Amino acid sequence: MGTTVTCVSANNSVVMNRLLMPMNSSRGYWQPLFDKILIVNRGEIAVRVMRTAKKLGINTADEAYLIGPAPSAQSYLNVEKILAVARATGAQAIHPGYGFLSENADFADRVKAENLVFIGPSDDAIRSMGSKWWVI
Repeated sequence: MGTTVTCVSANNSVVMNRLLMPMNSSRGYWQPLFDKILIVNRGEIAVRVMRTAKKLGINTADEAYLIGPAPSAQSYLNVEKILAVARATGAQAIHPGYGFLSENADFADRVKAENLVFIGPSDDAIRSMGSKWWVI
């Protein structure tokens, strides 16, 4: 079985402030910061991110893209393929899910270099925490 990434039209309460921006903060109105995000994960993590997006009033799209075979080194960690899917789908941001990509400062840098938003800690914060990337 291959690995897929899920696209959502515009996450997680932990990063809610990165997905919404005040439209009129004096009245408490908020608007989504993104129209579409790419969730680089599957299963329960993707479902949780999509569920939270809906709670925030962000429409979700049922899209899934095969990015490679089941082994993570050939799929989930294939940065070029992930970025290609983001470009092809018109995603404005990438949520790395939980795991290796969420703790990879180089991936966060690449996302920014593609003029996309990395939904997660800053590259500097990831570097400060240390990287699991070398484990692969």
